[in-house]
Amino acid sequence: MRIRMIDRSKATFGNIVNCNAAAAQALIIMGSAESYPYADFRERLKAESEHRVAQSGDTPVEVLKPGWGVVKRGPRDEYFLAEVRASGESVIYDPSLPVPDSCPAKVKAQFLAMRGAPERNVATETEDAKRKQAEYNNRISDAKRY
Repeated sequence: MRIRMIDRSKATFGNIVNCNAAAAQALIIMGSAESYPYADFRERLKAESEHRVAQSGDTPVEVLKPGWGVVKRGPRDEYFLAEVRASGESVIYDPSLPVPDSCPAKVKAQFLAMRGAPERNVATETEDAKRKQAEYNNRISDAKRY
């Protein structure tokens, strides 16, 4: 809402201010300002666009450097392995999967230390699971079945 300041004792006397409706109503009720409506919708749109353009450069764009790192994300603050590629693409790897071979040793060690778990060897885990299943199958092969 656009208002004009009318309190002669203030340094802002005569200034035209754009503010939210609640603040404008409070100043009008206090007698410090009066409503200063726009002539038409074109004037209002022009004023809003000028205000918007003035603030458009406030947020800097984050530029990611290619490389590897460890990030902490998610509702449980889990550690993830992150890779930023030269194309600007950011890849987050699943922490339950083995660390990719292309990951540098230093980052790999940092990730495993932060996660607090030893490196998994999927091939060994698969062989252990197959062995345990075979042992179980041998144990139950002689069981009576009704």
